Amino acid sequence: MRWGLGLGDDPDACEALLAHYDEPHRAYHTGAHVQACLRLYDGVRALAWRGSEVECALLYHDAIYDPTSRENEVLSAALARADLERAGCAEDVTARIERAILATRTHELGAMPGDDPHVLADVALVLDLDLAVLASDADTYTVYGEGVRSEHAHVSDPLYRAGRSAFLRKMLTRERWYWTDELHARFEARARANVSRELELLEGK
Repeated sequence: MRWGLGLGDDPDACEALLAHYDEPHRAYHTGAHVQACLRLYDGVRALAWRGSEVECALLYHDAIYDPTSRENEVLSAALARADLERAGCAEDVTARIERAILATRTHELGAMPGDDPHVLADVALVLDLDLAVLASDADTYTVYGEGVRSEHAHVSDPLYRAGRSAFLRKMLTRERWYWTDELHARFEARARANVSRELELLEGK
């Protein structure tokens, strides 16, 4: 992992974060997912305005993951804030990172009048990198789907199929999944094709 913004000076915080990603109930939301996001980021780093903040948001965005909870993003953002404050980061830096992590809850930019367009651009990049897996090749997408199913092993097959199908159908109604123009052009069509295929399999078509 990459420890910018002074986080590397707190080995206990680094170790604790890595331990979260190694929790046994995780199959997709692991450190491997974060590393995949960071590798993709390396290829589009020029799109970021505050690169270290984008990296930090990616590092923490799934720090807390309980598949039965609706508060994962809130708790992940809170953990990032606590670690960044302990590292001595300025409030504006911490707030921007916190905002990007919270945006992964809905994958909406949440733009407000008067927002700094540079802040929105960095949030958009975090969101797009988080969803890049949807545009992966068929084998990688299959592994992703299996990982998500494994994380919901507590849910019966009929209920999982119904819930996952409803989620995918809702996604397909959204006008746009990727906010940055470059990643929209690269990923949108392939991601929609992958999701449509998964939906067909879930519904037995």
